[in-house]
Amino acid sequence: LSTWSFLQFFEYSMSTENVVDLLQARMRKLPEKLQRLLQYAACLGTPFRIDVLSVVWTKHAKEKGEDLSALCEQLDNGHFFEGYGSRQYRWTHDKVKEAALEIHGDDSSLFQYEVGDVL
Repeated sequence: LSTWSFLQFFEYSMSTENVVDLLQARMRKLPEKLQRLLQYAACLGTPFRIDVLSVVWTKHAKEKGEDLSALCEQLDNGHFFEGYGSRQYRWTHDKVKEAALEIHGDDSSLFQYEVGDVL
């Protein structure tokens, strides 16, 4: 039987408390287009359909002609979200969605409004 020292307990509790920060740090290492795609998808809830994401992506994407399915596959392989049924995805955890929504520190309510306005 092992016992936890105060330091071990403190380090463990800090890592779970800051999980959104850690996820955002990981997301910020992605190319800008994948970061924005995560943010758009976060506005759509869970699960979200790729055809709805496509409407938002087409309106706001800086790079026209990107293969949205290929971009989603990259994020699926990165374990941010996963395939869920036919042409749908869901977040692997609610904290991943939370981190994606606020990845750039933008006013998320304004960002969500803009996405909703497109739809």
